[in-house]
Amino acid sequence: MPFSEVVVHDTEHGFEDVTSWFFEDYLSRWVTAGAEGLPPEFITGYWAAPLWVNSAEVGSVLLPTAEAVVEMLSGMQSRLRADGYSHTVVPDRRITVFHDRGATIEVIWSRRRADESEIERLAVSFDVIKREDGWRAVTIQSKNTDANRLDDVWPVHRGSGPQGFSSHVTSSGVSYLSAGKGAGPVFIFTPGYRDRAEAWQWAARPLVESGHRVLLVNRQSAPAGEFASAKLLEFYAKQVEDAIEDAGLCAERVVLVGQSMGGPVAELAAVRTTARVEGLVLVNPAPLGGSQLPPELLEQMKAGTAISGAGEGAESKLGLTVQKGEVVRRRITYSIPEETPESSLQSLVSWVEGHPAGKRNSPVLARTLLVVTDDQFFAEDMLRSVVAPRFTNVEIGEVRGAGHYPHLEQPQLVADLIGRFAEELR
Repeated sequence: MPFSEVVVHDTEHGFEDVTSWFFEDYLSRWVTAGAEGLPPEFITGYWAAPLWVNSAEVGSVLLPTAEAVVEMLSGMQSRLRADGYSHTVVPDRRITVFHDRGATIEVIWSRRRADESEIERLAVSFDVIKREDGWRAVTIQSKNTDANRLDDVWPVHRGSGPQGFSSHVTSSGVSYLSAGKGAGPVFIFTPGYRDRAEAWQWAARPLVESGHRVLLVNRQSAPAGEFASAKLLEFYAKQVEDAIEDAGLCAERVVLVGQSMGGPVAELAAVRTTARVEGLVLVNPAPLGGSQLPPELLEQMKAGTAISGAGEGAESKLGLTVQKGEVVRRRITYSIPEETPESSLQSLVSWVEGHPAGKRNSPVLARTLLVVTDDQFFAEDMLRSVVAPRFTNVEIGEVRGAGHYPHLEQPQLVADLIGRFAEELR
């Protein structure tokens, strides 16, 4: 399930800094200590003293010293170990970054045994600050829950702005983020394989700041047992259509943008929607007619659908990039969705086997921008010879110094290219 994340921050660095600290450092240490019975004193590197702890079930308590903080954690982890604690799953999370030294992190913790049976599920909110010695939680609030989404525990209603995204869910359960205002076309972004909508935020934000409205649409899981690729792609395209309708854009000028498997989804959505499609942007797109992968690679990718950890998934995706620095690694890790192996396999099947419409010329008559990079997975020669000829009004844009994920590797260049394309539509 995609996270119902709301991200508001002044600097990209502040967001990536606190997200990495919390989910890659703190959570990992907490789980290891809880499962293996390590000394609880490590927590003083993550929880401040004094620390306010407020539970809906128990009430509030002030832990005035580091010793009191350690004692509380020791009791909590002893209780969990006695119940067979093994690991924690995060069904949903939401992050608000106020500036590079302050944030609120909200999560749903599903604490589980090795056999995946659940011990307890809590919604928890952490207020965190960055001191000279690093990030620390200064207040923790929690309540027991059986929900999968934070919006079902404590809804957030937040207006959009040039540096923020508001979270929405359609009546059919499709989640999307929106931001910005403006008279120009609205950009509708669809994610690629094993990406969530938030992966587009770094390329979308410059468009918001230049006066555009954007929607980042998450991909919801298809019905269980459905593996007909054409039906899957139509199902994903319908989700984009639902988000456009929910956002009140049916009569507006829109540009649909898709990367990798998001490309065929964006093309099908352009055909389905009643909105005025003025442009289509395909970034390293999977061919709508399907992708002929070597059998050994396909088997490897099918096996990879069982990978649930963001770290393992990030290493696989990093192999398709040109830029391999820490910032790109963090963006990739953050962008990997929480989804079941079946949902991941359905996504894989959809773009590998494709849609019959991809064997014909596209009915999309709007201007189409095909973005090519130094990607070796969907190579430029293939995109120019297989994808481009299907479109009546197509032009080629280049983003160099990026591989398969230019929106994560070179987001400003992607935004600049899309922005120039939009200017030419006016």
